[in-house]
Amino acid sequence: HPLRTFVDLTDGRAGLAVLPMGLYEYEVLPDEARTIALTLIRACRIKLMVSEEKQAELPDPGVQCPGPHRFEYAIRPHAGDWKDAALLTEAAKGYVGVRAAMTGRGRGELPAEMSLMTLDNPVLHVTCVKQAEDGRGIVVRLFNPTAETQGATLTFGRTIARAAQCRMDETDVDAAAMARPPPPFSPTPFPAPSARGSWRSTMSV
Repeated sequence: HPLRTFVDLTDGRAGLAVLPMGLYEYEVLPDEARTIALTLIRACRIKLMVSEEKQAELPDPGVQCPGPHRFEYAIRPHAGDWKDAALLTEAAKGYVGVRAAMTGRGRGELPAEMSLMTLDNPVLHVTCVKQAEDGRGIVVRLFNPTAETQGATLTFGRTIARAAQCRMDETDVDAAAMARPPPPFSPTPFPAPSARGSWRSTMSV
């Protein structure tokens, strides 16, 4: 089966998840232990077939991927099901690593340590944080992978001058002056059209 983020086996009370990094295929074996198998290497010959009569195999000495390999994955026991364990967010911690950037000396007033924003519901998945297309503010896109409406609050590390829920084309759905802290919001369940919610905010710096 195809695999992008995690595979999880659970009875609803407890479970075991495998969160791979760069491995894209799995199988749950039909044995008593319900073994999870990960495909590490898919090595096959290069065959060209025009018809039953016209077939050719191309020589490729490296197709079997000889040499040392390194594979990474995490094993996560958990209580409840995949939603209780927030596995989508946990998987993102592995395949979306921290990036460090160095800048020149400036006259900014930011502290030595600060978070741009925090989301208080780990079930929801932040899919994008980007500058708005018109250059005014930032856009935060969220994804609700569950079948239930999820409540959450986004808290920003700087004062918010304005915020609004917006569509994927970044046109406002509901614009309002923001209180401090920002009010809660409720992304609707997947696969409703509004499951991918975007919030657009302007920060005062």
